[in-house]
Amino acid sequence: MPTGMARVGGLLRWLCVGFVVTGTLGGAASADPSSWSLLPDAVSRLQSGPETLEAEHVLQEAEASILAEAAAGHLEAVVALVDAYENLVTPLEDGDLRCDSLRARTSDTLTSFGDSRMSEDSGLAVRSWALAAAYRPSTRALGRLRSSLLPPAEAEPGSVWRSPIDGAELVFHPSMQFQLGCTSGDHACQDDEIRRSLRTEPFWLERTEVTNRMYRGCVEAGMCPVPVDSTAFADPRRAEDPVVGVTFRHAAAYAAWAGRRLPSEAEWERAARGVDDGGRYPWGKARDRSLANVQDTGDADQFERIAPVGSFPSTGFGVFDMAGNVWEWCADTYHLDQTQGPRNGRAWTSAGWGRVVRGGSWRRTLDVCRVSSRTWHEEDYHADDLGFRTAIDVPERITDLELERLVLRSFPIPEITGRSLQNAALTPTDRRYLERRALTWLVLEGRIADALPRVVEMLRQDPRNPATADLLAHLEREMAADIQRGDVFALPEALVEYRTAVGEDSRLRRRLADYEMRLLEQTRVSVHQVIERGDRTSVTATVELILLLDPGDPALQTLLASSRIAPGTIRVWPRDHKEMVWIPGGSLRMGASPDDSQAAYDEHPPRSVEVDGFWLDRTEVTNDEYRLCVEAGVCSPPHRTAAFDDPRSGRRPVLWVDWFQARTYTRWAAKRLPTEAEWEWAARAGQAGRYPWGDSWLEGRANALGVAGSDRWEGPAPAASFEPNAWGAYDMLGNAAEWLQDAYHGNYWEAPSDARAWMQFTGEQVERKRVVRGGSFNSPSSRLRVSNRDQRAAISFSRTTGFRCVSDR
Repeated sequence: MPTGMARVGGLLRWLCVGFVVTGTLGGAASADPSSWSLLPDAVSRLQSGPETLEAEHVLQEAEASILAEAAAGHLEAVVALVDAYENLVTPLEDGDLRCDSLRARTSDTLTSFGDSRMSEDSGLAVRSWALAAAYRPSTRALGRLRSSLLPPAEAEPGSVWRSPIDGAELVFHPSMQFQLGCTSGDHACQDDEIRRSLRTEPFWLERTEVTNRMYRGCVEAGMCPVPVDSTAFADPRRAEDPVVGVTFRHAAAYAAWAGRRLPSEAEWERAARGVDDGGRYPWGKARDRSLANVQDTGDADQFERIAPVGSFPSTGFGVFDMAGNVWEWCADTYHLDQTQGPRNGRAWTSAGWGRVVRGGSWRRTLDVCRVSSRTWHEEDYHADDLGFRTAIDVPERITDLELERLVLRSFPIPEITGRSLQNAALTPTDRRYLERRALTWLVLEGRIADALPRVVEMLRQDPRNPATADLLAHLEREMAADIQRGDVFALPEALVEYRTAVGEDSRLRRRLADYEMRLLEQTRVSVHQVIERGDRTSVTATVELILLLDPGDPALQTLLASSRIAPGTIRVWPRDHKEMVWIPGGSLRMGASPDDSQAAYDEHPPRSVEVDGFWLDRTEVTNDEYRLCVEAGVCSPPHRTAAFDDPRSGRRPVLWVDWFQARTYTRWAAKRLPTEAEWEWAARAGQAGRYPWGDSWLEGRANALGVAGSDRWEGPAPAASFEPNAWGAYDMLGNAAEWLQDAYHGNYWEAPSDARAWMQFTGEQVERKRVVRGGSFNSPSSRLRVSNRDQRAAISFSRTTGFRCVSDR
């Protein structure tokens, strides 16, 4: 028998023989009358022969058990029992009919229970109706859900509806024709604010941005991650401030949990314009600083940073802060030209890039807060001036399926591992059978952390049960096998669960101590194999496992030292087969080198930055390497392809690619673009001079403008044609200029103190560009200093610009 089948067979034998059923079909009456433990035998009899009254009675008793739990509102037990019933009964010839009938009766029972509890516990009532609708989308259950969770079908413009999920107040905006984009007479409009006419469909929009208090509800429900920068979120004094530090995915997760969505760009602007769409600002044409929280203080704007929501007068149909305070995520991807977007005001998510943000912020000037002003960010971007608000369609646009999904996200049935049957009215024999059955599937699914405490508890209750002892040994072997495979990420959680379950049981504590000693020795051996593979994430996880097993391990410091990757270590990346070199972490003095008279204003002020170690492509991405991504159907060819198509140029850096093409390649290769701090740290290779080799330019050390010495190329040179720097990276200066992650800023005054990409803007509206570093074959020596910076629009491309990638793992 194959190993996997043997494993399944052994577990199922444990399920069947691990306890004694005191009565069987056709045998003597049981002192402990049961139905669930007899169900497998009943199904087998119905499959193999004519129907028997005893077998039918067992199925009827199991069904009655489910209906009784539904009538009692034990939703977790209903889910567990229906799942068990369907898995066992479906193989029957009429199994599907039996299951459909049971689901219909269970749905009716749950709906009635929800009706009876609405006045006492609306959350339980909604969950009951949701589960009823999941088992049978009946008009009755869905009708209850619609009336409880969706806004009214009929509403006047400006009507306010309060969501029962998170308490948000939403304002009704009717269908309206309006001019999207640049307001007539607005001389501050940008090229991406092209004016066009469209009609939005009716929708409801939150009156304010989502607050820290509201977002906390989603976090506590387990449906939203904590904001990336959680300083304000954790401060109870700022509960009514807009939540910030949230990415687009954070915002979308909250909207899904709340049963809503992010507004489209057109809906956002329609709401910002209000009744009269002729104003530049939500309140009209006047540049009135007192009506919005924008950069600097003055007049009625006394807030130096974020203001609590609703601190300024409402506008339009009664919404707040559509200008200033924090930027707001919209559902659309960003397009320079909106004229081809949907005519009904829905989100435009095909093609484009990033996601649109609207409204300006406390960091930006009033001109950026105009109703037509727009910009965009990557979906993983977050900042201290970026939040969101949500919208919902009118009820007739929400389908029954969408409603069911909404409820299951917002009112999920809790999955309490090992406790779903704790309130169920079951006989001891049935309970033990069902618990063992659930445990068997946990083991088969590899959910060791969930299975361990249940097995240990069963062994504590019955220490002499050899089947349970064998199952615990099986789980221990699985954990040891994970270490041999180098897959240790789930083991710390499993060990903590094991320790907690053992508690003060002296016998099991001795067993666990012996097992952990064996596990520790095995981990000490396997960690060296992990180190050789160069996977930092696995090395860190393995070291953390050793710390958990033995915090005082005397060999740990030696192990940690050996796990540190030496500068210049080379590995081959699996996706693009490219050599990468290890750049160690350290402290960088970033910016103009000391006494550098050629340094420009944007290289100041010099600042100290802490950089973590990372892997860096040894060379710029070449034409041959970029071609792999094109052939995979992920990357688009360079904008000009003469060199790309020339087989003699395969080892030269790929050029004529814009920032988005570079980013697409990095994602295909499972890497990313370097941040500006990482690039400068790698280029300096531990040196503080204007060039990696000192303060004076040395001819022939890089492919620069002109031909001199070993620099014999008038155009781009093949990769690695010049000597690498001290850490083994080639062509950090010259050959091809390189796209970086960061948005370009004119100085370093407000730059991050760490090495992350600097994306946040402040002040007036300017065209956002990306940083380009390193110079090219067409750059003079003065442009090849390590601190020299350049800037280009993300959609631009040239004969001198390429890129290289980095990885954190």
